[in-house]
Amino acid sequence: MEDFPSKTDRLFKPDTTTSKGAWMNNPAGGWFLYIEGYRNAAEILFSKIEENNSYKNTLVYPFVFNSRQTIELMLKELLTKGYKILGEQKEFKTNHFLKQQWDHYKNEIIPRTTKTTPHIYEGVDSIINEFDKIDAGSMNFRYPFSKDPGKPPSLNIRTLDLDNFKTIMDKLIVFLDGQWHILDQIENPEQA
Repeated sequence: MEDFPSKTDRLFKPDTTTSKGAWMNNPAGGWFLYIEGYRNAAEILFSKIEENNSYKNTLVYPFVFNSRQTIELMLKELLTKGYKILGEQKEFKTNHFLKQQWDHYKNEIIPRTTKTTPHIYEGVDSIINEFDKIDAGSMNFRYPFSKDPGKPPSLNIRTLDLDNFKTIMDKLIVFLDGQWHILDQIENPEQA
């Protein structure tokens, strides 16, 4: 084994054994493994921080990024599923703004698929607005600086209570999972 890559090395090599291979073109559907992958990665990172507190200052970035990516993908799946149920050819916006995705879902899908009052969504509004304020374009936990001229620091927060962040993210994920199940019951009433 050489110490450096050679020109014949390949990263994306198809698996040859079932013990080392992973599905990339998932036969079970596109959203599930992506969402679960980012969700599981966040869970594993948080567990690692709990096991060894010395990791907290380095693993915070991938932990928050994976948590955010989970929410973004969940919202985009809800929009895709909702528009399909409504028979509309719309798609989610191809950007990383959580608030925009949530507002589209809340204003275009929820009123036409469920019978709930808008105040139920105030907590979700608040959390998603806060996340978009801290990390609007999904870049601030990936890079230490922003794209702005002069490259100022990407984050304007000094510390983060990781336990609180995890607790609130879990609540948001439970809510979005519930929305998925509501849409699934509408789409597949015979399985309800």
